[in-house]
Amino acid sequence: MSSSYKWKPGDKAIIRVSKSTLGSVDWCLQQLWLDKTLPVETQATEAMTVGNDVHNALEQFYVHCEQENDNVQVAKAAMLKGNTKTAYDALAPLFPTGDEMEENMWRDVRDSERPFYTAPYNLNREWLIRHEMNRLLHIGDEEFEPVGNELRVDAPHEYEVEGFGKVKVHFVGIIDRIFDDGDGGLALMELKTGKWHPRKRAQMRREMAYYKFLLEIANPDDLPDNIRGKKITHWGWRFPKADHWHYEKAQKRAETAMHRRLTQLLEAYLNENFEPTKDDFKCGWCDFMQYCPKYSPYATEVVS
Repeated sequence: MSSSYKWKPGDKAIIRVSKSTLGSVDWCLQQLWLDKTLPVETQATEAMTVGNDVHNALEQFYVHCEQENDNVQVAKAAMLKGNTKTAYDALAPLFPTGDEMEENMWRDVRDSERPFYTAPYNLNREWLIRHEMNRLLHIGDEEFEPVGNELRVDAPHEYEVEGFGKVKVHFVGIIDRIFDDGDGGLALMELKTGKWHPRKRAQMRREMAYYKFLLEIANPDDLPDNIRGKKITHWGWRFPKADHWHYEKAQKRAETAMHRRLTQLLEAYLNENFEPTKDDFKCGWCDFMQYCPKYSPYATEVVS
């Protein structure tokens, strides 16, 4: 799939879409609107900070791998011989330790003034080290290192919306990891540090479908050489805290579901109609209740 829309200097997309804004379709479109239009500062949580720390740690690990670090080769040889302790001792130094994280050597600038949550970080770090050891045991050297590591993709594109024609949209996203699938294609992999539940499976597939779409519409010249022109054949995700991981072929059904929600999101922007959620339990997680027309009689002027 390629875009007929060519980005020109001074041209602007009328709508910006990311994975998180697309997810608002299943959560609350009114919350999305209020978050974008009102100066309400949402509070960072422990889960958000831990997530950032773990993501940065895994990113640094793969940076070491891409530099052909000797520790990876030592771990590979040890795993093939069944010596897991040697493999663990070789990989562990490639992940930032708790002391390094607390000294802000690897932390996201957004979390530099927040406390370091040692136990949750170490739990995720330990699981990821052992998962990487298993990967070393089961795949070849060429497939072990990612071809994309926290890859940011910007993709201006004209998207067809019934009743509106082709709408200029700026699609953006940061893909955690992209691997060679072993047969010349690509596999997308997402890292999550939250809880896992089987009900999340459909949501995860839609997220991965969005990333697949993003790579397919991106300007090939903006992509790394080892990704350009390759087909996305697989995707998966890892939930270290829940000791859960999954890998599968890309599913057309998930892509269809993602596009259906994307159309809903674009229609909300184009019609300037962002409906509040009908699931009241979600409202308890919202920082904008006082501004929402569902709860406040004074909110109509703000959101109309």
